[in-house]
Amino acid sequence: MKRFSFGQLALICGVAMIFVTGCGSGSSSTSSPPPPPAIIVTITNKISSIAPGDAALTFNATVQNDSSNSGVTWAINAGGSSCQPTCGSLTGATTTSVTYTPPSSVPSAPDNAPTLVATSVADTSKSDSDSFTISTSSNDNGEASGQYAFLVGGFDDATGDQFAYIGSISVNGQGAVTGGIEDLNLPSGVQKSVAITGGTYTLGADNRGTASVTTALGSQTFDFSAGTIVGGVATKLHVIEFDDSNGTTGRRGSGVAYLQNSSAFGVSSLSGPFAFQLVGQAAPAGSRAVEVGGFTVNSGSVTGTIDVNDSTVGFSPGNAFTSMISSTPATATAGRLTNLVTVAGQMSNQVAYIVSSGQILVMTTDSISSGLLSGQAMQQAKTNFTTADMSGTLILYDTGLSSTAGDGYVEAGPMTFNTAGPSGTFDLSTINPAVAGIGTLSGSFSSYAVTANGNVTLTGATALPDFWLINSNEAFMMGTTNTVNSGFIEAQETGTFSNSSISGNYFVGLPQYQSVTAGTVVSGVASSTGNGTLNLTLDSSSAGGQLLTAQSQALTLTLGTPPPSGEFTDSGGGVIFVISATTFVRISPSGTGPILTIAEQ
Repeated sequence: MKRFSFGQLALICGVAMIFVTGCGSGSSSTSSPPPPPAIIVTITNKISSIAPGDAALTFNATVQNDSSNSGVTWAINAGGSSCQPTCGSLTGATTTSVTYTPPSSVPSAPDNAPTLVATSVADTSKSDSDSFTISTSSNDNGEASGQYAFLVGGFDDATGDQFAYIGSISVNGQGAVTGGIEDLNLPSGVQKSVAITGGTYTLGADNRGTASVTTALGSQTFDFSAGTIVGGVATKLHVIEFDDSNGTTGRRGSGVAYLQNSSAFGVSSLSGPFAFQLVGQAAPAGSRAVEVGGFTVNSGSVTGTIDVNDSTVGFSPGNAFTSMISSTPATATAGRLTNLVTVAGQMSNQVAYIVSSGQILVMTTDSISSGLLSGQAMQQAKTNFTTADMSGTLILYDTGLSSTAGDGYVEAGPMTFNTAGPSGTFDLSTINPAVAGIGTLSGSFSSYAVTANGNVTLTGATALPDFWLINSNEAFMMGTTNTVNSGFIEAQETGTFSNSSISGNYFVGLPQYQSVTAGTVVSGVASSTGNGTLNLTLDSSSAGGQLLTAQSQALTLTLGTPPPSGEFTDSGGGVIFVISATTFVRISPSGTGPILTIAEQ
């Protein structure tokens, strides 16, 4: 930990002027005390817009350096004068808060664009304001409401190193970020427990959104897509950082946010067996590392097994580890935990945020010079897995390194597990810049074994992936070669596939971080009427500082043969595999390397 000195008092005649007497000739000198620091007023939950007839919203304000603790007065103006009640009404005013109720219809200008003002009582020359619009714009901000745990990772332009952000953020369903906390692991250093002080967001009617998030470190912009709606609220978001406008000094990353269950905010809520996957880099910069494994937690004490693949060292399975999960001052309010992990006598530090009693998001907090990994742990559905827990046709999808330096590699497709063998086959579609077009990777494995704690190993003529089961036919995946792949495998629905197998509205994102710094990140939405076409609308951040919004593409889908494969090719050069009636994965080429996306309803 770096320690900073904020100055020393120099007791030297002519320099230290306060409370110093008898210096030299016996004379004394004094000076006037410094003026008090200026008052600073801040409205903490500003909004950019609100719809007529929306529920009342309580605004809050803080006043720094107010020794009298007098707080603020409130006003709402338009065109230079008070606009109540035409632009809405302020009620229940206190020295720290006021309730604003929007009008039932959009008022005429200028009252449709009012400004809320909070003015210091102690110094009326100090104030803060929030200008917003009253409109019937087609947003659906209410679908993003509550407290979300988030994890975003990617690459830093200037260094080529990876970065990650993890934390908990609160949004009010009306376009305002109301608080939160985050931890950042950056090439410039680790920042822990940074307060999220405000921000705004807009979620469109098509479930594509944008957010500006403010902390003491500055502001960042993110685009996201929302879905898995429960009770009118999105429980999952696909997120990309959307402020790398020059490609040289910014960061480009992707990730997820999950609606948190605050009743699980405690070490005691985590119990029993978990499987996990962490992805990132080892030392030195430019290397790639993946870890998968399983552990059991009891009152914060953890014992487990970890398999590691490092592009500079190679594959190392079956490493025992222990750790201790501890609460923090933000556990009760944000689900924040710390974890000290010991593997082969080496210790590393992690921070974790609870999504629920069955899911946590994780990031390492050691210096990036020793590597950076982040990912998630999921509670396993059982404590005694067998070969029967890998059976039938499963869809594998993953991301890794190409044989061409600096390029990524993606693959997806079916693997079939025959428990009678036990043996199986695989028939994967691949995109590798080292090979033109869509490639294939087909073969078989002569046997497979499943340990009681969920580790699945395959035996065959070629190097085969390593799995850790979350549930029957659902597992984290890691490649065992120098491509260092990471991904997932899950059961494909049974039945006959047709154009109608892709039908409805989907939200789209990357299920894994891009594996190389040149990779493009995307979030967005997709829709189909089941007629063999797919309409995509994506936001993207690409190498070189290219930020693109609402890029639309109409794809024609062609069902592969035989139809039970659930494989489609599309007119955009991609390949799609249907997992279920609500989910599919797509691999597709792009100018900066291949992209793996997942679409969910």
